Amino acid sequence: MTATNNTLRTTDAGHKFLELYAEPVVTNTYLKVALLVLSVVTLASLALLYRAETAALRLKPLVIAVSEAGRGQVSSYADFSKVPVDRVSKYYLARWTELYYGRNHATLQRDFTESLNFFSNDLQGATLLRVTKAKTLETFLLDPSTSTVDIEIKAVVLEDLREAPYRAHIEFEKVFRSLGDQDEQRRERWTANVVYSFRDEVPNKMLLTNPLGLVISYVHEDQAFGS
Repeated sequence: MTATNNTLRTTDAGHKFLELYAEPVVTNTYLKVALLVLSVVTLASLALLYRAETAALRLKPLVIAVSEAGRGQVSSYADFSKVPVDRVSKYYLARWTELYYGRNHATLQRDFTESLNFFSNDLQGATLLRVTKAKTLETFLLDPSTSTVDIEIKAVVLEDLREAPYRAHIEFEKVFRSLGDQDEQRRERWTANVVYSFRDEVPNKMLLTNPLGLVISYVHEDQAFGS
């Protein structure tokens, strides 16, 4: 009888020992399986990310050109020779003028940043240095009473387009409006003379703003007076 009791007690102790020992073993097995699954998922994600990045680098936007009849025409990005350089130049030079010279408290930082995508590296660096030193943007943003400035393009005149770099003369008006009711306060006539060309390769960050890679290497603006 005593032997039987001892055997039972030993068996109970053994079960408890096995339970205590088996629990970390099973948990360790689950962890190994989880790590294996996580590794597989991570590798698959990296592979998909690499393929997506590679595809994005090769992606080129469609160029929508406006014909003389006012109809949209889809042009191949790779075949830039078929892109109407005159109309494309006028459109993107006008767009740059609006972004660069316009002033709106809600969109100034975004617009000015996008306007720099049209500058060469040297001109971009010089412009940032000048604007930062003069605190041009900071002064405008910190004064909520400053008038907003809308840009109205009057003319974009292109010179000889047979050989790059090209030259253009832009005439525009700065329309100053009160911040609250947007009533027109005054107008200023300005001109900008630019020298520009087109990039061979367009960085992905420029595709939305400047998909054809128009790059301005020189700009000089003057305020026009008189009628």
